[in-house]
Amino acid sequence: MKKIILVITTIFLALPLTAVKPVNAKTKYTSLPTSIRSHVWYRLTDGHQGGFHDRTTFTKKSVHAKASWTKHKTYTWSFSKIRKDSKHKGTYYANLKFSKHDSSPVKIKVISSKQFWIIKKHPLFTSGNYQGNANYGAMVYKR
Repeated sequence: MKKIILVITTIFLALPLTAVKPVNAKTKYTSLPTSIRSHVWYRLTDGHQGGFHDRTTFTKKSVHAKASWTKHKTYTWSFSKIRKDSKHKGTYYANLKFSKHDSSPVKIKVISSKQFWIIKKHPLFTSGNYQGNANYGAMVYKR
């Protein structure tokens, strides 16, 4: 009888120590950092693209670009599910929505206070995820 009581008490005492995290914990979403939102940026080419020099502003979750190649028409992209990477400082992940039917997962990498990159998850002719750089595959923004 004493053994049964001892086993039951140890089970009840050890139970809170082995608590399991819930499987459906929500991811905390955020917006773009203020260092990006508070300035006007210019999109440059990555060596593979040709001739972009768009005047671009960023708000909490959207991109407004004034394109020189479309007779100064302004177009808007929007970010969704922006989340900060806890391991790498200055790295964010999001979905970039170009239109109603076209979106892509992207990585936003802040290089310095005057430059950041937006890298698609699967750039053409690269192996691996988010492998773009300033020479190929990244949208480079500078102040």
